[in-house]
Amino acid sequence: MKTLVVLATVLLTPAVWGADPLIGTWKVNLDKSKYDPGPPPKVSTAVFSEDGDFIVLKVDTADAQGQSHSLSSRWKKDGKDYALTGSTTTDALAAKRVNDRITDFTYKKGGKVISNARVVVSRDGKAVTTSHKGTNAEGKPFHNQVTWEKQ
Repeated sequence: MKTLVVLATVLLTPAVWGADPLIGTWKVNLDKSKYDPGPPPKVSTAVFSEDGDFIVLKVDTADAQGQSHSLSSRWKKDGKDYALTGSTTTDALAAKRVNDRITDFTYKKGGKVISNARVVVSRDGKAVTTSHKGTNAEGKPFHNQVTWEKQ
């Protein structure tokens, strides 16, 4: 029985699985993505890194008009709110790990939930799919299905 407990503990320890599969640089594949209502950005790159227990995010985007935008955040996957800077529509996010490949995000502005996203890393670790639903800056609903490819 002791052996079973030790084996279960080892297999359930994240360090055994390696780093979080979201860590790395990801670029949007516009051909595989759908922005409703749109328009999609011209390009978007997200860089996820680790800083102790925190995940650090920096996203650089050129919108449909070619204007550059950057946003950043650092959080733990504990469901608590953390600051998000650089966005006109969101000032906080909360991330909750579902399993080793899936994380759910809640985005807020002034304490009010404005959108939710599910981020899924593919089994081979080469792609991330984000399903993001909520209300845009004009107060209209949106639903984006975005595919990111590892760089």
